[in-house]
Amino acid sequence: RQMCIRDRVIKIHIKCEFEFDLKLSSLIRRRFSLSANQVKRVFEDGIITISGNKPPQKHKVKNGDIILIQREELSKSVNRSIHDIR
Repeated sequence: RQMCIRDRVIKIHIKCEFEFDLKLSSLIRRRFSLSANQVKRVFEDGIITISGNKPPQKHKVKNGDIILIQREELSKSVNRSIHDIR
């Protein structure tokens, strides 16, 4: 079975009319219950994009941002960072 794009990509559309000073890394950490090291790895692996660009962890989310995350790559990145702990 071929996966459609919706199955492969997690889409988060920010809809908020006021600035709420939330870093993208904090949003990802809270939404997916990740550790700081796991979030760092996700950004290093470049699996998150906003408007086709790879944002920095410190990016402040704002109204209209469409955050795309590669689902399979997220799983690989998170699991690899768990096994990297020594």
